[in-house]
Amino acid sequence: MEDIRRKLLDAGGRWTSSRASLLAAFFSHARPLTVREAHRLSGGGSDLVSAYRTVRTLQKLGVLVAVDVTVDGERYELSDAHREHHHHLICTDCGSVEDFEECFAEQLRKKLVRRTRFRIAHHDFKFYGQCAECAA
Repeated sequence: MEDIRRKLLDAGGRWTSSRASLLAAFFSHARPLTVREAHRLSGGGSDLVSAYRTVRTLQKLGVLVAVDVTVDGERYELSDAHREHHHHLICTDCGSVEDFEECFAEQLRKKLVRRTRFRIAHHDFKFYGQCAECAA
C-alpha cells in the first residue's frame, strides 16, 4: 500500500486514515465492491461522498478499475498493477462475479498490433451469462 500512498501524494492528494481504510477494504476482498460496500467494510470513517471521491481518485491513478454496473452501482476492484491479472464471469441473474485467470489474449494482441500498429496498453474480457446456481 506504500506505493499507492506515494502515488496519491505525488498527484497532490492527501493520505488519510479514511482513505487507507477504504483501500484496505479492496485489498481484503477478492470480489469487486461498490463504493457503498467498500465504505461499510472500511468502518465508515468518512462520509459516503468522500468515499466516492476517493474511489474516483484511485481510479484516475490506475489503482482501481470499474468491473461492471449493477442496480447497486458500479463495482470496482484493484487493477492488475496491484493484483493478479484476471478476467470475469458475470451472472446476469444474480450479479455474482467470478474471476478466471486463464488469458488467451496474447496471440490476439500480437496479431492486432501487427495488423493495426495500435499500441495496446491492456485488455479485459467479461463473459456474461448465468452462474451455476442460477442456471440450476
